[in-house]
Amino acid sequence: MEIQQRQCRIKNKIIIEKERKKDGTMTREEKMFFDEIEKKSKNNLIIKVEITAEEISDYLINKCTDSQKRVNADSLLYITSVLAGISCVKASMSDIRYSDAMERFEMPLLPVETEMGTFLVGDVINEYLANGKLSILNIFYSLYKNKQKDVVLPDIQKVVEKNSANMGKAKYRLWNDKHNPYAEKEKFSIIYDGVIKHIEPFNVDAKMMPAVFGFVLNEITGKVAGVFPENINCYEMVLETVVFNAHMAY
Repeated sequence: MEIQQRQCRIKNKIIIEKERKKDGTMTREEKMFFDEIEKKSKNNLIIKVEITAEEISDYLINKCTDSQKRVNADSLLYITSVLAGISCVKASMSDIRYSDAMERFEMPLLPVETEMGTFLVGDVINEYLANGKLSILNIFYSLYKNKQKDVVLPDIQKVVEKNSANMGKAKYRLWNDKHNPYAEKEKFSIIYDGVIKHIEPFNVDAKMMPAVFGFVLNEITGKVAGVFPENINCYEMVLETVVFNAHMAY
């Protein structure tokens, strides 16, 4: 596709060029690139979603690559999973504030107070997490099953039930008990804001970010799943991390 080829030509140059100009304006080539995205996306929003997802994937891979060009696959997949969950919360809050979510759903959003802080549950989160056509997990499962036909992905309902049982419990840990989600909340909130700042020129609405991260999750998981030992179910860890963070009040 022409627009994707154009993206490759200016890849990793977009933000660098923008930062180089003191007044923050874009170069002519960058402006043409983003104008083209807007034009192509008017009748097909998935074009913008896919291109933005590709940019985020490259951004995260770069952040998890050391000076020897080695990628920390474990960190990369965990970070991607957390950010995917956060995108669901952010989209839900945006939907509540700026659209008719209160009228569309019977139980839009409900805060749940726990010993470890506030969690959020409700139909809006479910819509962006798994129920909607452009939800994170619907896109991830659809794309991944098409590419990795031999992989059996976890049962979403079982993951959701596990999350409900452990939500707000002080001793609960993610990623094979390696990560404390409560202690990392502030750090990942900052990381997420950094990602959003990075893709600002793409002009993606907060309510579309779960769809974007569905593509990102598919891309990153496909690249690194093979490096995990056979006795570690990275797919289950991914789903648990996404679902848990999708209910934290970021």
